[in-house]
Amino acid sequence: GLVGSEMCIRDRCKLSVSPVCQQKCLNTEGSYICACNDGYKLENEKECVDINECLDANCHDCENVPGSFKCLCRQGFDINSTTHMDCYSKHSCT
Repeated sequence: GLVGSEMCIRDRCKLSVSPVCQQKCLNTEGSYICACNDGYKLENEKECVDINECLDANCHDCENVPGSFKCLCRQGFDINSTTHMDCYSKHSCT
């Protein structure tokens, strides 16, 4: 088991001068896990990589930006105000 000062370390996220994780560090009993901000995914247990939301969006034009994206619609179309991931015609027939 752990002996001496190792038993007293409560914040494993602050064991070294440089950050243990790229974005978020969560202490667990005797260890830690890394996590990422919204718009990023965890790779290699410590690295946060930007998610390309444009791959799942149904925009006319989509711009992937760090941690997010911009969905753009052509003239005559509006963006879905709920999902922000698709365009619909302003002038649909009913």
